[in-house]
Amino acid sequence: MGILRTLEQTLEDAERCLDEGDFSGAEKTLRKGLRRWKASSELWTLAGEVAYEQGNAKEGVSSFREALVHSKV
Repeated sequence: MGILRTLEQTLEDAERCLDEGDFSGAEKTLRKGLRRWKASSELWTLAGEVAYEQGNAKEGVSSFREALVHSKV
């Protein structure tokens, strides 16, 4: 992973990890992304999906709520 990543690249990397069942890789990518783009509803939504896929509904709901807070809708 390069130093200067775009939000889109970060999302693609995290989604690829999730698709491959690499939850640890997805979480690591999302943590790094959220440090840089704290207000990204897309990153928060994907973080919720990762948590939910691992059976952590409480963390998933928390992430989905953050996504709503940062949503531009």
